[in-house]
Amino acid sequence: MPDAGTLWVVLAAAAVLVVLVVALLLAARGRRDGSPAAGPEPEPFAAEPEDRPRAAVIVNPIKLSGGDSTRGLVFRVCAELGWAAPLWLETTPEDPGAGQARAALDAGADVVIALGGDGTVRSVAQTMARTGTAMGLLPAGTGNLLARNLAVDLTDAEGSLRAALTGDDRRVDVGWVTVTTQAPDTADADSADADSADADSADADSADADSADADSADADSADADSADADSA
Repeated sequence: MPDAGTLWVVLAAAAVLVVLVVALLLAARGRRDGSPAAGPEPEPFAAEPEDRPRAAVIVNPIKLSGGDSTRGLVFRVCAELGWAAPLWLETTPEDPGAGQARAALDAGADVVIALGGDGTVRSVAQTMARTGTAMGLLPAGTGNLLARNLAVDLTDAEGSLRAALTGDDRRVDVGWVTVTTQAPDTADADSADADSADADSADADSADADSADADSADADSADADSADADSA
């Protein structure tokens, strides 16, 4: 007859065996019902890159003090938030941002971010206005007037980037100013001076005529007086 210790070992082994059999039966029943078997949690943002939102960053390279570190920050944050790799478009002296913004829109960017100063922001905004696509700011200039007006933290590049990618859209008014460099029309000015001179001349001629008329009237009066005297 087995002792008590051996009996407990046998009972424990039998219990483990029963648990394994029940688990296998439940798994088999789940597969027959079409329900998925238990497994690891799926990774977040597992969509294909073409199905993920995509940002375009328009960069003024002169203002990019952080160099590759800033670029690395942008790509890292986009990846962490499940966005596709962003478009990285640098401005040039000939095109300070408007053309790059059009290229970003043509590529289907979901948000266009201006990384630079007020000049870069202005050039990008003139293309983005009335398009319906959101525009974000990564201030890197001296004044950063729009960023200040919108209470963007100028010292937190990552926070500004995350706000541009995940924040609520906000409409702002856009003003248009046309600047011309055409010199004043000197011909018109000369014409005005000539007209004034003619007017002065006309006034002088009129004064002379009035004086002549007055002299003639005085002479006529003198002749009349002389005729009266002779008659007397």
